[in-house]
Amino acid sequence: MQLINYEEAVHLVMHGEKDGIYIMVPRRMGGMAMEEVRKLAREGALFGIPVVPEPEPQPAQEPGPEPEPAAAPEPGDDSKPAGRRIDTGKILALRKAGWAVKDIAEDMGLSTAAVSNAIWREKKKSESKGGMVNDG
Repeated sequence: MQLINYEEAVHLVMHGEKDGIYIMVPRRMGGMAMEEVRKLAREGALFGIPVVPEPEPQPAQEPGPEPEPAAAPEPGDDSKPAGRRIDTGKILALRKAGWAVKDIAEDMGLSTAAVSNAIWREKKKSESKGGMVNDG
């Protein structure tokens, strides 16, 4: 978690980022009125946003034997298989359609943090390319 000050938190909210900002009370800003947020800031609350570490580059490896395919999950097993890729396109499409992060997470069998991080990463990636992502 990266700590940010009140002004930066307000700036992010004013530019559409609400789901990824937390008040270290701990409470989420998403459903709070700005008056509540201001009051907490006056009381000395800290604000934070998730930090997703950049993956370290892996050294090139010699091709080895092909790994055996993973066993199919048992019927009714909704757990996330190890190494499963997150379908960011689907997350962004559902978010653009007005779905709540919690609902997307439940639908896709992910944590709300994973969904929020995927949205945040795509938004940052788009901003660095000069574009904008509308996450709902």
